[in-house]
Amino acid sequence: MFFMDKLTLFGDRLKELMFDGGLSFREMAGISGADLTMVYRWARGDGYPRTRTLIRIADHFSCSLDYLLGLSDDSEVRVFRASPVSFGERLRGLLTRKRLTEYRAVRATGISRSRFRDWRYDVRLPSPENLCILASFLDVSADFLVGREG
Repeated sequence: MFFMDKLTLFGDRLKELMFDGGLSFREMAGISGADLTMVYRWARGDGYPRTRTLIRIADHFSCSLDYLLGLSDDSEVRVFRASPVSFGERLRGLLTRKRLTEYRAVRATGISRSRFRDWRYDVRLPSPENLCILASFLDVSADFLVGREG
């Protein structure tokens, strides 16, 4: 239920940002690099884009991932700078700083160990759903996790 509500909120926020920016669905597809049908699906709350696409959307609108994902209601326009730290490096650093083992993170989040391994070694970025879970568990913003803020 939690992610269904967040999906609806994501769709509403995407439509609102597109409306405020005077963008058509076709223009949003061009900006995001996604197929037009996918943009319609996102706007209906039928799914999230991949994390890299989500970052492109957030960058275009100068908003936070936390706002897009429904983790924050702060819609303030902000400029994010890419961090020189990879996602895997950021994750490893956070686990170390918070004195958490990967085993404990796996148990607490319900995310598979193989996913953590992929992230640790920068094989892939987490899905938006897992990004929300990790941000909450580690008590950081999604933007911090993906390296959009310091």
